[in-house]
Amino acid sequence: MLAVKNSRDLVAGSILAIVGLTTAYLGKGLSFGTLSRMGSGFLPNTLSWIVVGLGALILLRSLFVTDDAPEWPRLRPFAFICLGPVLFALLIGPLGLMPTIMVVAAFVRCATPQKITPRTFVFPAALAAGCAFVFVYLLNLPIPLWF
Repeated sequence: MLAVKNSRDLVAGSILAIVGLTTAYLGKGLSFGTLSRMGSGFLPNTLSWIVVGLGALILLRSLFVTDDAPEWPRLRPFAFICLGPVLFALLIGPLGLMPTIMVVAAFVRCATPQKITPRTFVFPAALAAGCAFVFVYLLNLPIPLWF
């Protein structure tokens, strides 16, 4: 009999498998379609079975990989990453797309305590330009770029 060596992976894999099986069950009434004519259930069913597969892999991993000593959760990255979308929602209306993405990208970058380098400013600017190009110019979404 195989013994569980990693209880965290056991719980995580079980949760993923249960969520995947639940969404597969809830989406069974949607038409699947084919690859060339995808139905409304194609993506939910495909993703739910991918999640079930990942859950099964993590469950298997819990049987063979020894659990490391538990670490204290790092709250700083968690807080910054969770507050990023909230900050985006608050700033997109008054500031527009470009400044909002630059501010949010710089804010989320603060999740890790790193020195301020030129890359700290280049990445948010490049990300904002890329998002503006895709969403405003290619997709023609009515999002204001600036104030």
